[in-house]
Order: sequence, then C-alpha cells, then structure tokens
Amino acid sequence: MIHQQMEYIYTIYEFGSIRQAADHLCITQPALSIALRKAEEELGEQIFDRGKHPLEPTPAGRIYINGIKQIHQIEDNIKAEIADLAEMNTGSVTIGGTQYFISYILPDILKEHMRLYPKIQLSIVEANSDQILKKLLNNQIDLLISAKHFHSDKFIVFPIFQEMILIALSRSLITDPGLLAWGITRQDIISGRYVDMADLDELRLLKPLPFIVMEKGSNLHEISMGFFSAAGIEPNICMKVEHLATAHYFSLHGLGATFTTKKLIENSADSDTLYFKIGRAPMIRNFNIIVPRKHYLSKATRKFMTLCESCLS
Repeated sequence: MIHQQMEYIYTIYEFGSIRQAADHLCITQPALSIALRKAEEELGEQIFDRGKHPLEPTPAGRIYINGIKQIHQIEDNIKAEIADLAEMNTGSVTIGGTQYFISYILPDILKEHMRLYPKIQLSIVEANSDQILKKLLNNQIDLLISAKHFHSDKFIVFPIFQEMILIALSRSLITDPGLLAWGITRQDIISGRYVDMADLDELRLLKPLPFIVMEKGSNLHEISMGFFSAAGIEPNICMKVEHLATAHYFSLHGLGATFTTKKLIENSADSDTLYFKIGRAPMIRNFNIIVPRKHYLSKATRKFMTLCESCLS
C-alpha cells in the first residue's frame, strides 16, 4: 500500500508544519526534514513553499498530494469491499454533520442502528459546514449529512428529509399587538396543531425587531438572508452566532428574534416565546446525505443511509 515517505509528506500537508507533523508521527523533526528533502530530490521539484506559514504545497506539491489522496481512496475502497464480505459482522461508518444535526436529529437514528447492527462501529465527526466538507473531500468521513446545496460533479446527493423554519420571538419583545395574533405556542407545535394555523402574512410587523442570525457560511444564514430579501426587509441584526441552538436559546431569553426549527422547539422548555410560520420560500430546508462520487459505498454505509431515510421519512 502507500509507502512511508508518502505518509510523511501527507502528514506535513495536513498539519502545515514539519514540527507538528513530526510530533504527530513520533519521529524527530530532522528525520522528517530529511524524508521531505529526499522526496523533493526524487521529484526534482519542491513540494512545499517554505516561505508560507502554515506550509502550502507548490504546484508540483499539489500534484503529489492529490496523488496520495487517490492512493488513500483506493486503499479505503479495497478495505471497504473486503469488509463487506463479513456480512455486517464487521465494519465501520464515519458520519459527518453540524452540531445541530448531530445533537438533535441523529441520536434516535444511532440508537436504532446500534440495535440493528451492534457489531458495526460508528464514528461521529462534528464541525461547521465548510470544515466537514473538507473532511469529506479528504476521505476522513464516509458521508456527510447537510442542508447545504451541492451542485458539484464530485458528489452524489441523497435527499432524506425536509424541515420547516419558523421564527422564534419572546413575548417581551413584542410591542405591536397585531403580531400577537399570529403567534404559535410550543404546545401548538408539539401537538401538530401548528400545521393548520395561519402563516404570518403581515411581514412589516417584523421590520423593527432585533434579529439573531447565523454566521455567513451556514445554510440557515443563506435562508434568513433570502427571506429578508424576498420580504423587502432590511434586517436589524443585533447578533451573529455560530450554532443554531445558540441562536434559539438566546431568543428564548429575550435577546432577539431568530430562525429556528420544530426539533429545537420540541427540545426546549420555554414559557414566554411565540413562533411564527412564514408560508413562502425559502422557509423550508432539505437535508441530504452527501457522498463523493468516487468513494466506494460499503454495505455498512449503505445500511446506515437506508436507516436514515426510513427513520426521517
């Protein structure tokens, strides 16, 4: 399989530092530097730009690193195909997702998976959307569950479920009595009554409200900005946060209105918050399982994907 010199070079690429890579590999920094020089002598080109910190691959280095990634992919595919011969008695699945999906949606799926396939090892990798996509491209995870849009020929997209986006607002921030008439309670949502309740169509009532929004790069940031644009509202953004759950709980404490989901509402205890339905795009988001096109889908991975679909449909 992949030889040691390539593994050394790839570790330098991952850490962007010879010293940190050497520490990770449990070898001395001079020994790793010698291995790097030897590889560069064989190529006749520098692999890393020593003037950049962290180290970055040169054009020749990018070709070399991409070659190593392809070898890793071949190795992973071979291992996965052989593991399939074990008829689900062995195997593993590494799942990537954001903090929201992993904390609020995934647990019930994991519980069922552990009941059905107790010998399959599950690993969970939590990161923001951009970080987790990088891990998928680097073959550090088997699949990604995300609500972001993917239009790349590098991926295959499997839709699994939709969720409605609502607006959460503490009663303490409502100054216009007209807004109260459109409010939905947590109990309305838990019971399912909210489905038949009226959508807020007087969007002008939202204009003076302070809003807590997600940081740029988040799927929900795109949805909220798309909503404001479509509604012709110049948002009064009082705060930006990284996690959806953080925005939700800040809203419960009266810090501002925010965009939230049914799952978060069901899992929170609020007594002074109302929720508002907006019956127009883009207040629905679609969650998908994302896998690289060239990645072999092991039997364990395919079973997990099927279970996600059945649990969430």
